[in-house]
Amino acid sequence: MKRVLAKDLSANVLKLPRLPIPSIQQTGERYRTSILPLKPADTVKAHLVKLDTFLAGSAVTLQNALVEANKAAEAEGGYPYSYIEPIWDNMYLSNRAPLPVNTNPAILIKKVKNAGETQPSVAASIVYGIAKWVQNVLKEGVEVRDANMDLSPMLRQFGASLFPGEKADEFLITPFEKLRHIIVLHDGHLYAVRVFDDQLVPLEQAVIQNCFEYILSITPDTDNTTPVSVLTAGNREVWAGAYAELVRTPENAETLKKVHEGIVVVCLDSKKWEEDDGLKNGAMLHGNKEESENRWYDKHQVIVSADGQVAFNFEHSGSDAVQWARWVGDVLQSIESKAVATTTAAAVDTTQVTSLVEPLRVTFGKTFAGHIRSARTEALDLISNTALGQLQLPFGKTQLKQLGVSPDAFVQMCFHVAFHKCRNKLAPTYEAATTSCFFHGRTETIRSATQEMLTLAEAVNKETKESTTPKESERAALLALIKAASDRHATLAKAASKGEGVDRHLTALNRLAVERNDNAALNFFNDYTYNSCCKWVLSTSNVSYPWVERFIFGPVTPNGYGLGYVVGENEVRIMLSAFTSSPSTNVEDMNAAIGVSATRLYTVLAGSKL
Repeated sequence: MKRVLAKDLSANVLKLPRLPIPSIQQTGERYRTSILPLKPADTVKAHLVKLDTFLAGSAVTLQNALVEANKAAEAEGGYPYSYIEPIWDNMYLSNRAPLPVNTNPAILIKKVKNAGETQPSVAASIVYGIAKWVQNVLKEGVEVRDANMDLSPMLRQFGASLFPGEKADEFLITPFEKLRHIIVLHDGHLYAVRVFDDQLVPLEQAVIQNCFEYILSITPDTDNTTPVSVLTAGNREVWAGAYAELVRTPENAETLKKVHEGIVVVCLDSKKWEEDDGLKNGAMLHGNKEESENRWYDKHQVIVSADGQVAFNFEHSGSDAVQWARWVGDVLQSIESKAVATTTAAAVDTTQVTSLVEPLRVTFGKTFAGHIRSARTEALDLISNTALGQLQLPFGKTQLKQLGVSPDAFVQMCFHVAFHKCRNKLAPTYEAATTSCFFHGRTETIRSATQEMLTLAEAVNKETKESTTPKESERAALLALIKAASDRHATLAKAASKGEGVDRHLTALNRLAVERNDNAALNFFNDYTYNSCCKWVLSTSNVSYPWVERFIFGPVTPNGYGLGYVVGENEVRIMLSAFTSSPSTNVEDMNAAIGVSATRLYTVLAGSKL
């Protein structure tokens, strides 16, 4: 099996193509088709005139400029590696909103076999697995399992960190060969823990476990009342200003540099999650009120509850779910393939442990503490304003495929029928499609709110009002609508993964229009209909791997929903989020509507009730 060494990951060793720029005519027609199910025909008539004017005029000039700039960048051979890359990077780095809920997604994993039962043993298993993964990448390389999937983002997983800036953050990467330590948070207290020796050989798992046990024993019983960590949960501009104040002190600058260079952040939470779903969901997404200070959102985080359950919270600017799933899956496989579980660490010299664990202190005056109090207030307000929900459908990939429908398309149908049931219309909907088959590919939007989805939603919701059991002729008609919606969704998903979507292309043309002050183009891009159809009321993403229990993220608009889902073999697990301050959203109502819609659609497919 071919492998790519860490030193070669930044090069296009797999000879992957560059993300293509679609033709302006194709994008224009895709856009036209995508907005018709969202707005009454009479309300979009004027907007479509603007679209046609744009396509026949400014779009041609902007398209030529975009193509030429892309050719020039390709000829130079460096950054940017696609026409959308600098715009996409800037979108993440210039966003000033808090990272929790708004940007960082999270995954709760299933119980890890052979990781032990205690918090220190589970944490040590995960960290040792990560350290071995890094060592393997340096010495043997990343295994190429799919020659059509870009591996360059794997360099941005460990030792990576956001560096807060006033107008925009920077994304810092510590080379793999310089990685030595992890960062640990417990009750808001920071520690650096050495996990590699000078030859980049991982320390024994038992030693790492003893380090965690030592941290739990020396952390003060009371929470840190002024934790710098909570600043990472607040407004980015505020964090940037506070950061600038802190690093004026050389000791603080060195401490924060050490945090940036940490492989990952391990959050040792003080509460047991047990079977409390609400506690788990909040802990993975934003920490809940109890653990809001025990997070560092500028980096990937491994969150371990007091009873040894594990979640990951991912810094999103440098990579996407495909990359996170690769390394997490590898790490979990390495743990579970061990013959014997590690439950008790061997006796380790206390002197050795204390030499490996370094408490990190950040000093500041009374005035600076005001920044921390403000950030904590902001974090707690965000937590209070975020409603979360979940449901599990009692059928999954196996049953849906047997019934001849795409599992992903089926879940999207459930969302659209449910929203239509609540609001009597479809919502602008974003489903993430990976474009990792291109070098430095990220994602493209699947605009899943299609005319076929609207026709299906109208039929199902009309039918459920009139009768509970459809006649055979009615069922046949609904089956045809389900198939049409599924087929259309599959076509859009395949096109998006090839870079043949709508949104990345129009985003790039819009940016050019702004830079050139092209008022003719901006007459289209600034139109109300364009902007309303690009506000993702339903932001959705499918992250389905055998080890994923739940996948969660926040809404991307004030009046929208975040819908993360996992399609299992025999069930579908869906997580919902929305802001309680919105008069347009209600997690409980949407949750119930998805459940009713899923049951109705499955009944039609199966020909009988569940």
